[in-house]
Amino acid sequence: MVTQHKIKVKPISEEEAWTLFTERLGHDISLSLEVEQIAKSITKECDGLPLGIITMAGTMKGVDDYASGGMPGTMKGVDDYASGGMLQRT
Repeated sequence: MVTQHKIKVKPISEEEAWTLFTERLGHDISLSLEVEQIAKSITKECDGLPLGIITMAGTMKGVDDYASGGMPGTMKGVDDYASGGMLQRT
């Protein structure tokens, strides 16, 4: 059975997006300044779409320091994914 229903999703504000991101990442997680800037950039790229924000926050779990080599491959991949236009509203 093939059924398609279009569901309209209202984007959330930047403030709500950042709150959602930090909730999904974990309130007890402290981010370095560079990682926080990348995370905020990623949140902006999600364009207020909650599923994108939740997904990207999940990919950053365990990433705590980009600059000192914590997980640079992971962060680079996350940053490239977000900045490469993979998260676009249609």
